[in-house]
Amino acid sequence: MTGDRRDEIEARRRPNSVPLTDEKLGRAVIRDQNPLIESKLIKTLKGCTAEEWYRLLDGRVFFWLTVERLNKLLCAKAYRGSEHTVLTVDTRSLVSAYKAAVTLTPMNTGNTQPFAHPRGPDKSMKLQDYPFDERAKYGRQYQVVEIAIEHGVTDIKKYVISAETLKCAD
Repeated sequence: MTGDRRDEIEARRRPNSVPLTDEKLGRAVIRDQNPLIESKLIKTLKGCTAEEWYRLLDGRVFFWLTVERLNKLLCAKAYRGSEHTVLTVDTRSLVSAYKAAVTLTPMNTGNTQPFAHPRGPDKSMKLQDYPFDERAKYGRQYQVVEIAIEHGVTDIKKYVISAETLKCAD
């Protein structure tokens, strides 16, 4: 996809999910960005514009690190009635293969609710630069909040342990 349609998806906040279909590859859905409130985002950005921030996010594939965080997403008001395809991956192998493209962050970069942490390109750090010891004081759940891989994972099948359709279990 190119041109204006691509810019609509990558350079602006997406209020709705965007389904994509390809004859060879099938169907995929680019998730909405409802948890990202633009007025809060703009107030917290340092070192980039909102458009640059959206492009930064959309240039990566994000992975939840804990079942607790996954369940928060599945049970969020906007998503709790929907089914989600969840891939469980062999993290060690994935990170080893994509080490140069791995970034870590101490916050959910796509969420500004209820609190909008200061954010900018410097918050996404390469594996070797991440302050693990400094972040350890926040506890396991907050030491690393996000792992992302820049430019995608073209061979994800290699790392998938399971694929399930899940829904919020109230």
